[in-house]
Amino acid sequence: MPDRNRDITNATSSERRQTQRTLAASGRVYFWQTGSLWIGSGRGRSEWHDHHAHQLALALEGEFRFRDDTKEPWREFDAAIVTSHCPHEFELDGALVAQLFVEPESYEGRALSRQYGAMEISALPHDASRRSAAMLLDALRGNADADAMRAVARTAVATLADTHVTRDTTLAGDVRIGRALAY
Repeated sequence: MPDRNRDITNATSSERRQTQRTLAASGRVYFWQTGSLWIGSGRGRSEWHDHHAHQLALALEGEFRFRDDTKEPWREFDAAIVTSHCPHEFELDGALVAQLFVEPESYEGRALSRQYGAMEISALPHDASRRSAAMLLDALRGNADADAMRAVARTAVATLADTHVTRDTTLAGDVRIGRALAY
């Protein structure tokens, strides 16, 4: 078992990754009906997990790594999607990141499902991801209020899903869900 208390100040990147088994992060979280944004920085490695939401990960400064198989090497990204229910680990070394979580049944979520399939980790298109990252970083550095951060996050999701921001925030536009949410 690795020594988790070992000083890794002067360790190589590979040595740091081997000793970092837990993720420590700080940031801000914003929610809307069909998604959320976590934006901040962190260091370490997540536990193996999956989630119902699609995860759009954008490096605002630095890069991060994902893997979806313990027998496969880590893959470095500056922008990636982890599709719904894809088991994975996430790792970063102090990078500033934005994690956008998108309900797969939403308008944008369905568009992402069509583009990226199921149960995989893929790089996001460079131009759209850099535009989205720049928008989010500008809003963060400009100390945007919660409503503005949600608006920028929803625009980033729409950009990455190659859709437009919808006024309807119910899941898949299902009127039954809309009625239940309004109740």
